[in-house]
This record gives sequence, C-alpha cells and structure tokens, in this order.
Amino acid sequence: QEVSLVEVQELARVSVGRLTVLRQVFPAPRDPAHRCERDGHHVSPALCDPQDPAYMTLTILSLYIYDSVVLLTTAFHQKLEDRKWHSMASLSCLKRWTKPWNGGHSMLDVIRQGRVWGLTGELQFNELGVNPNVQFEVLGTSYADGGQEKTVRRLALWDPKNGLNGTLRDRLLENNLKGVTLRVVTVLDPPFVMMSDNVLGQPKRFVGFAVDVLEELSRHLGFTYDLYQAPDNSYGRPGPGGSWSGLLGEILHKRADVGIGAVTITPERESVVDFTKRFMDRGVAIMLREQHHHQRHADLFSCLAPF
Repeated sequence: QEVSLVEVQELARVSVGRLTVLRQVFPAPRDPAHRCERDGHHVSPALCDPQDPAYMTLTILSLYIYDSVVLLTTAFHQKLEDRKWHSMASLSCLKRWTKPWNGGHSMLDVIRQGRVWGLTGELQFNELGVNPNVQFEVLGTSYADGGQEKTVRRLALWDPKNGLNGTLRDRLLENNLKGVTLRVVTVLDPPFVMMSDNVLGQPKRFVGFAVDVLEELSRHLGFTYDLYQAPDNSYGRPGPGGSWSGLLGEILHKRADVGIGAVTITPERESVVDFTKRFMDRGVAIMLREQHHHQRHADLFSCLAPF
C-alpha cells in the first residue's frame, strides 16, 4: 500500500515498537530538460518540479501510468519514422475471439528496446523485461538516547545492480524499546499461557511457553510489560460494526499494545491486526501405508470410523 512521508511519520508516532517501510524513490534526471520536454512538446510545469504541490499529490500509480503512455507513444512515433507501421484493423475487447494485430510482436519489441526519461526516472527494460533502474529506500524508526522520542530515518537503499546498501544491522534492535512499558493481553491456553498455583504465599502469576517468549524478548530488547488476561478469555470473534471481542478487541480498542498466545492466524484476523512471524506451528498428520493394485483402496478417514 502506498503511503506518504507524512503518513509514515504519523504511523511512527502512534506505533509501539519498530516500524519499517519500503518505498520507491525516483532520481531526478541529469538534464532537467528531460523531465519537461517530450520530443519538442512541453508538458505541464507541475510535472517538472518534484517540490511542486501538484506534483506531490500524484500517486505512484499515476506516475507509472504517465510514463507508460510516454513509452507507448515513443514506440508508435519510432515505428512511423522507420516506415514499419502495420495497418491495424478495428479490434473489439467484447468479442471472445479476436484476430490478433499482425504488428503486435514487432511493436512489443520496439517497446522493450525503448528508453525514455519519465516521472519515475529512466525507463527501459532488460532481457527479462525488468526495469534495471528502479531504486527503493528502507525507512525505519529508532528511539533517541532518552528512549522516548522516535525518529524516522533512511536505513538503506536497494537497486538491482548494487543490491542493499546501508546500515541495516541487528544492533538497531537493541535499544529500540528501552524504557518502554507495554500493556500485553493474553488468553489462558495451556501449555502456552497458564496461571501458577499460589505456593507459600507467593501471588499467582502467568507462566507457560508464550510467557517465556515474552520474558526473553523483554530481557533482550530492554522493555517492561504489564500482562493481563482478556476479559472473556477468548482470542476474539468479529461483532457488529467491525468490532471484535477478546484479545483482538483489546488491541483494536487500544487497551493493549500487544497480544501474545497461541493465536491462529486467519485472513479475517489479519485484516484487522498485524501478526509477527509465527514462532510455533502445530499440525496433525495422517500416514497411510501405500496400497497395491490388488488391495482395496484405503479411505483417508477410515481411522475415524467406529471399530
């Protein structure tokens, strides 16, 4: 999804933890005239200056559509100049069977060999049909020395020729959450999250595999946490008006910063919250012996049939 720099800064301000954004950057041409002139025809001045307010409101999709039209018209112009134009019959997109244009492959070759300067930079294609001139930047958040103010800065640049060029290292994670207290919601679900017995006057506390993972993250990243149980002890179900119950509801209502537990990742849940990379996966498998051609075919669910 395309986001502006203002939106990235706002996300960094309200988010908890580390935020990483990958976005495309468009280098300016060496000759500024390339941006404002196309075969002697001048384009809108708003498209010449990247700092122009009108230019800054354009989406990346709009930039690519504009450059695609420039590349296509350049190819048409070259075919006409070379006197290699193929007459084109009227084509219908509504008919299921339409005779292809005889000059289609020839035109495609001209487009692949084309090279123009557009709003997205230098546009051309290699033998794989990929533009080798694209560039992406990796933006990331980090805390200042005090541990409170979060800043957004460029971590690295990437392009097909040079690969990743920057300072992406694991040490950026070390102080990322120092001094931050997270409110963490969970659900009792043995053996992942359980409540310890009250022994020798010690207060009950949460224990289990997920709690151990949380404690290790806290020790490694330097944050503290307040762990509590979801009110209905459920992972969450969708309700009316886009609301959710349980653990997911606590996160969506901003009563919790993070949720931890044996939460099943589903497309429906992924549409409302972000999941970390799964650290454990459970599955059930059924193994059946291979049947020979003279034996009766075994039913996959025969193991569930009554004896």
